[in-house]
Amino acid sequence: MVFEKQKPTIIASSSGFLNQVKQLIDSRYGQSFLFKRGYAIKKEYLDESRLVNDCKYDMLVFRDIRQSLFGGNLRLICIDNDDMTDATLATFLRIVLSTQVLQTFNLPETSASVTVSMFYDYNAVPEAKGAPLPCNEIKLIDVAERSLTCEDKPNPRGEIWVRGNNVFKGYYKDSVATSDVLDADGWFMTGYLGEVLPNGTLKVIGRK
Repeated sequence: MVFEKQKPTIIASSSGFLNQVKQLIDSRYGQSFLFKRGYAIKKEYLDESRLVNDCKYDMLVFRDIRQSLFGGNLRLICIDNDDMTDATLATFLRIVLSTQVLQTFNLPETSASVTVSMFYDYNAVPEAKGAPLPCNEIKLIDVAERSLTCEDKPNPRGEIWVRGNNVFKGYYKDSVATSDVLDADGWFMTGYLGEVLPNGTLKVIGRK
């Protein structure tokens, strides 16, 4: 798990791989005083909405991690949606790798991301996947068996449906499977449960 020769600037991956990166870093550096102290200091910066890459702990420990794992050019990480992403993962990657980290919600049937979190929003709800992209629209549908409704307080909850130019037209030569997930108005039933937060971002809370 060393990318130094490739020196990527952008990585898009599921949290499974990125959690392996986190575990590798923890196993190699996590017990050192400099790592622990530097992590705490940079966490304070992040809580103040400051993503720094030039404090003394970057020079003492974090710069070496960035260089040895990814070649030192990494600028952006996109975490593709999983059932439940580790709430601490994005914060860990921002602190240790000094890079922007975006949360996304996407599925093969949507061709690309449905929602994406914002740059510089370091204190957002960890489970939030951002706001819808301009190419699509989303809505929540009541799920009675899970006691989820669009009238829930403080936030609406339900199954996430999405519609837009990015949504597929159907499964190849399988009209039955297509009709199970795509309605007549082009709404794709994702099978994921979501909650809309007051700032308009989507929080994924599980599967139907």
